[in-house]
Amino acid sequence: PYNMQFITASSAKEAITLLRKKEVDLVLMDHMMPEMDGVEATTLIREFEDEYFKKLPIIALSANAVSGARKMFLEAGFNDFIPKPIEHSTLDRVLKKWLPAELICPPVRTVMVGGRRKSDREGGTAASGRLISVNLGLNYTGGNEEAYLDILKDFIERLPEKSAYINKLYEEEEWKDYVIETHALKSASLSVGSRTLSDAAKEMEMAGRACDFDKISTGHSVFLKYCNDVYDEGVKYLALKGIKVGEPIKPVKDNLKLAPPIKAEELLKILTKAADACAGFDADAASKLCEEASRYSFGGTNLKDVFGKAAKLVNDYEYDQAGGIINDFIKGINSTGGES
Repeated sequence: PYNMQFITASSAKEAITLLRKKEVDLVLMDHMMPEMDGVEATTLIREFEDEYFKKLPIIALSANAVSGARKMFLEAGFNDFIPKPIEHSTLDRVLKKWLPAELICPPVRTVMVGGRRKSDREGGTAASGRLISVNLGLNYTGGNEEAYLDILKDFIERLPEKSAYINKLYEEEEWKDYVIETHALKSASLSVGSRTLSDAAKEMEMAGRACDFDKISTGHSVFLKYCNDVYDEGVKYLALKGIKVGEPIKPVKDNLKLAPPIKAEELLKILTKAADACAGFDADAASKLCEEASRYSFGGTNLKDVFGKAAKLVNDYEYDQAGGIINDFIKGINSTGGES
């Protein structure tokens, strides 16, 4: 169901040999194997000189799911741990967390068109330019094209001002603010699908943190060129979608209207069930309950933002984070005696 290509190895030594010959995106490493176990193999892989082997996501698979197992594997150089027998929800969460974002695409829906099945990606939005990967950007909006175009348009409109300000900080040698601004642009660039600009911003950020002014001096002009090129590419892509930079995509919606209020005891029932669903890795139930809570207001505040975020985390298999939001809200209600 994952539409992935797998390379299998019958032993740790064979796995190491294969990894030296071919680059992969992620490794699922069994703990107990003959001759050499997964911990020994991972230790060797991390010691290889190439930076690729130090950053390669390696996930431990083990039936030894005792207390402290996860900590032991992380300290041994693994990125994550999946207990056996493997549960689909756990595998989904780990793959989504550790695979490169551009490789994770929204599910493809198919419909019947003219007697044949047609994918919703045929002739659709996803199209990658040289510097902007639309698929990567769509991944951050859950496949929502309208939301992605909103975010991309806002980013492109702000980019010239942002890059000019960063250049001003460079010329004035304001390195503390330079680091802050390149850090912010790093994240924003990735959210619209520009890994190239994100990496360039990260390089300048890291150089600033290390006070490596020679590296900043040689890399800053390249970074600015990426800013200009990403801007041009973004403007062209938006134009293909009928969107002109500087004009609103759609009328601003009224976000100030208060949703119907909900009583504390009713909200607690919904949230308690949602927290239990998160603890049980029941994505469908948890998501529906969070969405139900998001339709109301409590204490004069709409719940859409907080529980909309929780629902998104559930859909991303981040059950711990979603559960944390829900349980914190439950504690808040209880601490006020249920007053709204």
